[in-house]
Amino acid sequence: MRVKLGKEKAVKEGLRQRRMEMERELEWRRELMQLEAGLREAGQRLASLDGLKRKLGILGRMVRIEKNLLEQRVELRVSRGLPSSTVDPQYRKLLEEAGLGRR
Repeated sequence: MRVKLGKEKAVKEGLRQRRMEMERELEWRRELMQLEAGLREAGQRLASLDGLKRKLGILGRMVRIEKNLLEQRVELRVSRGLPSSTVDPQYRKLLEEAGLGRR
């Protein structure tokens, strides 16, 4: 029964995080659409361009960070599968040079 509860908590937490991501995405889309709409109005064009530049810059950084985090998670999972010690001295040297020899 405990295993089932643990899984349910994990599922609920996963769903909660997914809802938060979706809400954040919708908010981003709304803000970008408002700024895009402001481009068509002469009195708002400069402010909208400035807002778009700022928002798109933030979004670009977030995309690069997320990509790096995904790569780091994959690399971490792969590195955990490597042997922590090995008899082969050349392999051990390669692990140590990569910072993976003593974990």
